[in-house]
Amino acid sequence: MPETQPAGDTPAPPRPRLIDRLPLPNGLTLEVVDESRVAAGDRWFVRVRFRAEIPVTPEIFERAAVPGVTYADYTAHRGGAVVYEALKERTFLDAGEKDAAVAEIVARFKAHSLAYVAHPDFPVGVVRNDIRDFEERRRWGRS
Repeated sequence: MPETQPAGDTPAPPRPRLIDRLPLPNGLTLEVVDESRVAAGDRWFVRVRFRAEIPVTPEIFERAAVPGVTYADYTAHRGGAVVYEALKERTFLDAGEKDAAVAEIVARFKAHSLAYVAHPDFPVGVVRNDIRDFEERRRWGRS
C-alpha cells in the first residue's frame, strides 16, 4: 500500500542537485546546479545555476588592481574569494518537459558561455569588477 502524507502537509521542495563540476583551463571549477522546483500541480519552475568561486590571490589582485584599493583592505572587507554566478530559468513547464529543459539550458550555456568563463582573463575581470564595486561602496560609506 503506498504511503500517503497527512492532510495539509506539503512535500518539501526538492534540494538543489549538483549536475556537473567542470574544471576549466583557467584554474576555476564551474559547478552546475539544478535548482528546479514544482510551481503548481504538474508545472515546474526550472532554474539552473552556474557557479565558480574565484580565489583573490595577490597575483590576480595585482592584475585587477584599481587605484586607491589595497589587497589587505579589500580582502579584510570582502574575503579571499569572489563568486561568479549565472542563473538560467524557464517557467511553467510541464513535468514531462523538465529534464529536457534542464539539459537544454546546460547545453546552451556550454555552447555559448563556457568559453567566456574558461578564458584566462575571466577571473581577473570578475575580481576587477568586484574591486570597483567595493571602492564605490567605500566612497559612499557602504563597504
